[in-house]
Amino acid sequence: MTEETRYVRVGVLKADLQAPGRSVEEALIEVDRELNVRRRCFPDWVNAGKLSMGDAKDRLERLARACQLLSELHALQADQGPTPPSTAPEAAV
Repeated sequence: MTEETRYVRVGVLKADLQAPGRSVEEALIEVDRELNVRRRCFPDWVNAGKLSMGDAKDRLERLARACQLLSELHALQADQGPTPPSTAPEAAV
């Protein structure tokens, strides 16, 4: 990946992370949905030679960990109550 490509991808990621109106709960639901899709699709992809067993296992483990972390964050936020709006200036993308 070139530096320019990396910069663009990081910029897109920052913009996505700052998307207004998206909660940790919504992110958790989406990651869980994607994990279930991959669990259904990966065996066929491995059998078809489109994905190696090692890559499939690695990707599922990483996504499952992301789901776990989001779940823990969601629980922490629930324990702390609502978060006040940020007074920090928005970061440039």
